[in-house]
Amino acid sequence: MARPAVYVAQLLSIALTLIVLAGAICYVIDPYGLNENFMITTVNRLKPETETHERLYKASVISKRHPTILALGTSRVQRGITMSHPAWGGNIEDRYNAGLVGANMYETLKYFEHANNTRQLKRVVIGLDLLAFNYYKLNQADFDEQLLSVDHQDMSVDATLHRAKTYFSLSTLHAVKTTLDGNCTNCFSPILPDGQENPKVFEKALDEFGGHYALFFRNDGVAVSLLHFPPPSHKFALLGPNGESQFPYLQRLIEIARRDHIDLRLFISPCHARQWEALRAAGLWPEFERWKEMLVKILAEDSARHPTEPAFPLWDFSGYNSISTEPVPVAGDTRTQMKWYWESSHYKTAVGNFVLNRIFNYRQRDSYYQNESEGIATSCRTNCTTCADTLCEMHFGSASKQDEIPPDFGVQLTQHNLTGHQSAILADGERYRLTHQQDVALLDQLASQAMADRESRLQRSHSHERTLPHHGITAQKTNGQRSRFAIHY
Repeated sequence: MARPAVYVAQLLSIALTLIVLAGAICYVIDPYGLNENFMITTVNRLKPETETHERLYKASVISKRHPTILALGTSRVQRGITMSHPAWGGNIEDRYNAGLVGANMYETLKYFEHANNTRQLKRVVIGLDLLAFNYYKLNQADFDEQLLSVDHQDMSVDATLHRAKTYFSLSTLHAVKTTLDGNCTNCFSPILPDGQENPKVFEKALDEFGGHYALFFRNDGVAVSLLHFPPPSHKFALLGPNGESQFPYLQRLIEIARRDHIDLRLFISPCHARQWEALRAAGLWPEFERWKEMLVKILAEDSARHPTEPAFPLWDFSGYNSISTEPVPVAGDTRTQMKWYWESSHYKTAVGNFVLNRIFNYRQRDSYYQNESEGIATSCRTNCTTCADTLCEMHFGSASKQDEIPPDFGVQLTQHNLTGHQSAILADGERYRLTHQQDVALLDQLASQAMADRESRLQRSHSHERTLPHHGITAQKTNGQRSRFAIHY
């Protein structure tokens, strides 16, 4: 009779074989796009799981591709900024959209450092949002600092080993099945090769929710609740109990950009007017204005420390203008397509192109697209209907005037014009509310209900309230994953 030790050894051998086999399957299918060594059409070429593991995926892409031109920010950047726009300059393969859903400034800083440590960055554009500066906004559950480069090398051994462990988990094995199921004829990858979210994600959401009105209504409820009052605290504050904030992370990013001579440009997102009305209804408008004042102050102080170098510009695309006040289709209209917005938080690529045109002073001249900041003219003619360059028509459309920036879209903020600019937005908001009284009443009602819910929740949790961590502490993971077409930030 064989000894028990032999049976144990056999069982361990079988278990080890199964684990290695499972890891090999996960490596080959590669559901999170970590290696991309085996890309098989109708099997794993599409990566649907990258939507719910975007931080893991984008950290890996940055490590492999070493981009030198980067877009950073929240999902507003991820969904609205294309890296195909010629104003970026450089080689298109050196550009990457590293925008992250729900990113706070700490996460944005860490991905900036990660990219800069893998290869010296040359140009960075950052979309800034109030929600990213909320002291009570923790890092997202899928943020893992161990995946990021900590110094000037491609990737540390620890980070490489940490990624390797990903292949040996039940969740990855489940993601293999999702990947196989998600490589059908009509399926698509949620993230494009340049890092921008695939517009088909929102196109499908429009079909599922029943048009723009339904998405706007849903977004209105999120804007006055979870967006700016995230769990577990359900609070908003620019400063913590002891003066802590997200601002030092922006300051550190600016310091690195100065040290390494990176062309840094910043902008405040061009959300729909209803997003700004949601801020007002939620009682956050004073914080919104204070936030802009802090941004201008930080950049002015940096400029004063470097008087012989160009200032890092900050453009404000918020407020009420000919783009942001685009009419929303009425309830029940499932067919009308909005030109500029998916819903109030997220703008389309056409608006993102206006943003890039403005911040790079990029315009048409003598039948060529001209980048004045670098003096580079591309071969793509302005009239794409007679242009053989298909990329031109794909990214800029066939209308010759499509890239003309509305004169009321975008203001470069300085200490000299900030006060007047803030006052002008207030006046524009008053006029907007006079002509959109039904929308305003709905937002006020949603905000009042959200406030009542927060107060009730805070009262229940008051007895065991804890001080929230900061400086890069990550929120605990939850069992549930994001719904495929839920609207996140």
